[in-house]
Amino acid sequence: MILSDNKSQAQGNGPYEIANVPGMGDLKVIVVSESTSQFFNNPNGSKSPWWMVSMKADNKEVLSSTVTAAPYKDYTELFGFYIESYVVFSSTIANKLFVSSIIHEDCIIVIPNAGYVADLEQKMHSGVLFGMITIVCLGWIKGTLQVYHRITFTNSFLVSIIPDLDRAFVRFRVVKKNHTFIPFSQAGVKAGQSMCLIDLTTDTTSAG
Repeated sequence: MILSDNKSQAQGNGPYEIANVPGMGDLKVIVVSESTSQFFNNPNGSKSPWWMVSMKADNKEVLSSTVTAAPYKDYTELFGFYIESYVVFSSTIANKLFVSSIIHEDCIIVIPNAGYVADLEQKMHSGVLFGMITIVCLGWIKGTLQVYHRITFTNSFLVSIIPDLDRAFVRFRVVKKNHTFIPFSQAGVKAGQSMCLIDLTTDTTSAG
């Protein structure tokens, strides 16, 4: 599957643009615009990216950043990502549709082309299992760095790494995914959460 040329999030002078994935035909990823500041500021002067990602292999964090707020020193800035899941339907003679299979495309994340990319490449060629890959969207709430949005992948393998000047496109195979959205009230209090769990080993999904 490929991302279409729909630029609803990437028009004008907004914070996003569409990037072609090198060497992968028409596959495109929405990324943070290079012409827009990729950081937002806390009133006390601290800075943090909007989106970050962490990757853990052999129970050790692989990535790093200059964000000092725990636990984000073990994350790196996430420029963009491509995530797609869908279902395959089957039908009966009664013309009823049933979900017969859950499909999830390989994910692509776009990260800085820093020193850890060589480590990722070595682990990819060695077939190392990544026990946890976590994407988060951050915001300052009442002076504290909080997560609005979290996507966690369990037991993934890297499929390809494509360095592209200052950034790198990292593709990995999905086995289990936990997709969570965490809203906050205007008072800065968590207002519940919505969640979708997908397990491709059992072809099942639940609301957590």
